[in-house]
Amino acid sequence: LGGIVSWQGPCNCRGVPLPNLIRLPRGLPGFESIQELRITPHGVLPLFHLEGPASFWAVPVERLDQAYEAEISDEDAALLGPDRSNWRWLAILSMQDDELTANLLAPLVIDVAMGTAVQVVRSDQRYSHAHVVRPGKGAQC
Repeated sequence: LGGIVSWQGPCNCRGVPLPNLIRLPRGLPGFESIQELRITPHGVLPLFHLEGPASFWAVPVERLDQAYEAEISDEDAALLGPDRSNWRWLAILSMQDDELTANLLAPLVIDVAMGTAVQVVRSDQRYSHAHVVRPGKGAQC
């Protein structure tokens, strides 16, 4: 699948290694025909461009909420490898009403060892699909 792209943040935050190309066995909700995406880091920020038949921007969920509590169903976990330390959680970004928002309700989970990803939809409403992203309000290192 190619190499690994990574971002190492300022102030020695843990790097976020991601494969260059990810496979999506079920596609993405609303984009089920998308079966793979290329990942490109954006400069020095913890920002990733996901490119395929549709294009998305994403950030690591911990950059938006250091206390984010991950939740994944057994069905979704079965699509990823068993070693959860290889999983990286990204929030997909979008613009809503002229505000930048992140989908913390349904993050994209990537198994960096397998190059496989699944968008997991939480069973609760603890997080929003439209978490407003404000400059300077991300997680601190």
